[in-house]
Amino acid sequence: MLIRRAASIDSDDILSWRNDQQSREMFYNSKKVKDGEHKIWFKNALNSKKIELFIGEYKEKKIGICRFDIRPSDNTAEVSINLNPDERGNGFSKKILDGAMIKYLDDKEVDLVARVKIENKASIRLFKSVGFCIESENNEEVVFKYLNGKLRFEKVNEYHSKILYDLLKKREYKISHNNLPSIEEHDKFVRSHPYLHWYLIFCGSAVGTFYIKMDNSIGFNILATRVDWIRQVLRFITTKFQPSQSNPSKVPPYFFINTASDNLDMIRILSDLGHNEIQISHRIR
Repeated sequence: MLIRRAASIDSDDILSWRNDQQSREMFYNSKKVKDGEHKIWFKNALNSKKIELFIGEYKEKKIGICRFDIRPSDNTAEVSINLNPDERGNGFSKKILDGAMIKYLDDKEVDLVARVKIENKASIRLFKSVGFCIESENNEEVVFKYLNGKLRFEKVNEYHSKILYDLLKKREYKISHNNLPSIEEHDKFVRSHPYLHWYLIFCGSAVGTFYIKMDNSIGFNILATRVDWIRQVLRFITTKFQPSQSNPSKVPPYFFINTASDNLDMIRILSDLGHNEIQISHRIR
């Protein structure tokens, strides 16, 4: 999926998508927009410092638009998304929203909000799937918020054992074990400090951990598979650490991440962030 900023050539397509009957039913202003009115708004939007528009393309076909409106009063930006009606049901919404959020938040420290009509079940599922939390809800709408807080990292020591155990209990995807170890087994494991580097991840409270092994493999346990969190962790790793010296057939000259095969969100995010897949592992029964 290519995510790019909207340009003047997109004006007619955006108007057509906006005036689609099904789209209008989900907007707060359901009236059809006239061509002249749209052209004035679109020209102003492209030149505005408060509005940013991103177009999603796949195989050179325009799939949809994602819009961000900055709200300086509370340091947030309201986000909305609308698809090309011909592309509904093809699984593109999440890719456009994720990709646009990556571009928009790259140089901004703002939280995101989204307002969705209560009957718009698809959009409610969409915003939940990319890490938005419900801020408020009534009979007419659901208001979502996405906290774009800066992560803090703290080196693991034996006094973090309980925090680590609580995170382990909440872990959704597993590679190395299926059964939760006892607290005694866990304490012993933490005291052994089995990794080359091991850090807790905080966003207010603890939200995850990462470790780096001698073979340059990186392990994640993070409560929400969010693009901005994954990006911040990887940026911390690549700026603070250097890969261990390579050893042919044993240690590659780069960091790599092992991901559970059912953790499709992590696999997609790593791909969207430009990290290449190098192999697929199978457990032999």
